[in-house]
Amino acid sequence: MNPWIQKCAVLLAAAGALTLYTEVQAAEKVQKITFIEDDAQKDMASKIYVLKYTKAADVAPFVRSAVVRYCRESNVSTVSDAERNRQLLIVSTGIKMIPYVDDIVAALDRNAKFDAHSNITGNGIAVGYYQPQFRATESMLDIIVKGEVSSGAQDSSVRFDAQRNMFYFKDTPATVDDIKTKLAWLDKPAPAARIVLTVYEVRDSDLKDIGIDYLSWKNGPGMNLFNVGYNALSMHTAEYIMETLADTGTELLGTATYGFGGFYTAPAFDMSFIRMLQQNGKATVSSSANVLVANVPGKSFKVEFAPEYQNIVKDADHVTSVTAGESASMAIAITDTVITAGKDGVVNFNYDLTNSNVVERNNLGVELQETEAITSCSTLKFNDEQIIATWNRTSTVEQTIGVPFLCEVPVLKYIFGTTTENTEVTRMIVTARAVPVVYNENMDPGVIAEFDEICKK
Repeated sequence: MNPWIQKCAVLLAAAGALTLYTEVQAAEKVQKITFIEDDAQKDMASKIYVLKYTKAADVAPFVRSAVVRYCRESNVSTVSDAERNRQLLIVSTGIKMIPYVDDIVAALDRNAKFDAHSNITGNGIAVGYYQPQFRATESMLDIIVKGEVSSGAQDSSVRFDAQRNMFYFKDTPATVDDIKTKLAWLDKPAPAARIVLTVYEVRDSDLKDIGIDYLSWKNGPGMNLFNVGYNALSMHTAEYIMETLADTGTELLGTATYGFGGFYTAPAFDMSFIRMLQQNGKATVSSSANVLVANVPGKSFKVEFAPEYQNIVKDADHVTSVTAGESASMAIAITDTVITAGKDGVVNFNYDLTNSNVVERNNLGVELQETEAITSCSTLKFNDEQIIATWNRTSTVEQTIGVPFLCEVPVLKYIFGTTTENTEVTRMIVTARAVPVVYNENMDPGVIAEFDEICKK
């Protein structure tokens, strides 16, 4: 046999043996993978319960709340069979939950009736409301909710209606009663005080009037100041009378010796045009107002002193009329009051004081005002008066009426005119006094006469 053929045969035999070994080895390494599909579905079951002592509608809420927590696809329905006088409860839930449902139904459907129809008087949820008598704020709601008086946001609800001044809440019956009790504790009269504001106005006025009244001097004896004689008693008139008597008297009475008598008088001299006057005066004016303040955050209590003054004005045609002056007034605003309760307490507050005063009027009666503004804070003890603001105002007015040009010369202006000088000093003092206001639930509604007596306590 050809050697080349022998070599090929040997190679083929070796290749076949290797292939067989490889197949046997591959057959031994084959692995099986089994996939088990689990979609997290619970095996469901349905069961019908025949109730003996309790209505199905009363039991259903308790069973439903339990099975839904176990599986959201659970369902509870009720059947009222009036013909056979039966109450049926149909429950569909997970198989593992059915034994627990049996225990719940057995506990609820027992022979212990509270009334003629069912031994369950409710569903465990109570609804209540509270109407405050003295105060109703959002902070009271926060105390009930954040203070964990209620059962929490998931199991209860507490609401405040500011427009109707009411609290509404839904919770368990015991918690509802507890909420009412806690709200009654918070519903107390807000600390209040009566602040008596008094404004003292001390006015000191000095008037000096020196000189000659030019108008009276011109229209009176001023221009004839040196003509002090009286024509009827002048020497020329006396001589004329003597000559007439001498000429005519001789013919009537004959020759005689006569004597002539006469008298002189002081001329009528009016001194009213001489002005020399000085006046000093003091006046004290006080006004008071009462404002009731309380512990109300963000509230502003205002009081205003606004006397009405008359003012003479002229329109465009210079027609004169009398009208009320502009609002020359004083306004006080009290904010951020904090009152400590008790007769020996204090009142802390901020205040803004604004004062307007007319200082000048033009020829048409238009008024020019000056305004003072004071902003500060104060602490008042009860029944103690304290000064909260003071300010001074000084005005000096000098007026000269007389002969033109001459009335402007120093010293001579008192001879040829009148100089009037008016100096007015006004001192304003504002005081405050706090009076406690004690709530008296026995006070008859509408009776005001007892108010001052209560404040004195």
